[in-house]
Amino acid sequence: MEKITEKTTVKGSPEKKETGSVNERVQYLRFWARSLLSLCVFGIYFYIISQLFITADTEISDSSRNLLQILVGALTVVVSSISQYWWASADDLVPDSIKDKNKTEEEKKDVGNITT
Repeated sequence: MEKITEKTTVKGSPEKKETGSVNERVQYLRFWARSLLSLCVFGIYFYIISQLFITADTEISDSSRNLLQILVGALTVVVSSISQYWWASADDLVPDSIKDKNKTEEEKKDVGNITT
């Protein structure tokens, strides 16, 4: 009786790399997109400020100065929102289930304190 055995050679590692779940990849891409966007906004903001105040060797026309001041006002709000996103307090990291649990405990305490 004849027996045939075949041998295959695989180059490289036969194990697949763990790429993570789809949610992890989306979170990773969102982090880098937000980081890049934040850097761009800060760069534009500081460039405009430098054009208004630091490089004032020549007189800027009134219309250009007004437009730059409007841009500074608008970008100040954007920079504030970005900094609030990146440096928010640690209370924001509490899972929703714990927040809901604390709310229901507080509501139970307040049930007996209803005043009209």
